Amino acid sequence: MEGYLGQIILFTSNYVPKNWMACDGREVEFKDYVALGAVLGKEFPDGVRYDSDMPPGLKFNLPILESPSHEVQYIICVNGIFPPRT
Repeated sequence: MEGYLGQIILFTSNYVPKNWMACDGREVEFKDYVALGAVLGKEFPDGVRYDSDMPPGLKFNLPILESPSHEVQYIICVNGIFPPRT
């Protein structure tokens, strides 16, 4: 299922599609999700200019969004189309 990077939707709780993750606050490696970090407003640490300079083990958390029901969950697109600026 394709989406915009950082897009959050309500989805069935049976599974999470490829390129999406649950909005459960989990930590992800910055080096693996640089574009998502940018969309979410995460900043590179001081002294880091490019993702290739990223120190290992640097992480950030996905948003935490509580589901209105046990039948659905919020999911975020972690690998998709970079949203255009208008």
